[in-house]
Amino acid sequence: MDKLTTLKTFHTVVKHRSFSQAAIELNTSPQLVSKYISALEKSLGIRLINRTTRRLNLTSEGAEYYEESLKITDALDVLESRITDLQLRPSGLLRISAPVSLGTEFLGAMVARFIQQHPGVSVDIQLNDRKVDIIDEGFDLALRIGALMDSSLIARPLAQVDVLACASPAYLREHGAPATQDDLRQHQLLRYSYLEQDASHSDTRVPITSNSGELLAKAAAAGAGVVISPRYIVQHGLAQGDLVELFVLPNPAGLGLFAVYPHRTMLPLKLRVFVDFLADQFRDCTL
Repeated sequence: MDKLTTLKTFHTVVKHRSFSQAAIELNTSPQLVSKYISALEKSLGIRLINRTTRRLNLTSEGAEYYEESLKITDALDVLESRITDLQLRPSGLLRISAPVSLGTEFLGAMVARFIQQHPGVSVDIQLNDRKVDIIDEGFDLALRIGALMDSSLIARPLAQVDVLACASPAYLREHGAPATQDDLRQHQLLRYSYLEQDASHSDTRVPITSNSGELLAKAAAAGAGVVISPRYIVQHGLAQGDLVELFVLPNPAGLGLFAVYPHRTMLPLKLRVFVDFLADQFRDCTL
């Protein structure tokens, strides 16, 4: 028999000093209550309750067992209450992995707002353009820029990503400005490695490929070629005049910003509210 159910039955019998009253509280039969108590006594090899036709009394061993076993069930009740509270009030450490450029551009202010709303949560954000193994490396969540790939992980879309072709004014003066995607064949491309390689441009010279968008933006600003990059990575170079926007490339199917996490069901509340928070922050946003 289930030991926890047996203990709770024993405690209820002791409280009421009656099998029938215990059965009413437990919504079962007096016969089953008696069966649980007999099984408990048999497993312990001692009599816990002296039974008479009119009343029940604990033996000395039963009284000691009752007091000690209450500590077990009380501790379990406290634990269950604490776990339930965690699902009512977000708390605990949330470990997040995110690309460097995305994190430095957006996440500082967002996370500050989040912890103001949920002071019981602390956040550890690791910025790395390497695609981490969420489970093996102990992350609750990863933010990723790319196409939605088949995976056992859950990926919630947060924002669309615009992919731009940009180059420095000096490069354009020397090599001319491509007007269409097909014109890129005649130019040196700097490619963000998270973007899908266009098969039609497989013969195009790509002197630099990197998973660091900031590196590519700086290389393009220095005249190394045309950078193919999400807008948010090159927006500062565009604003300062170090880069010139040429055109927006067609968005590859599924390219966007995703919140990636291990499971869809029974998410810790801290993770669920953070993903919902991010979805609200990035709503109607194009990066």
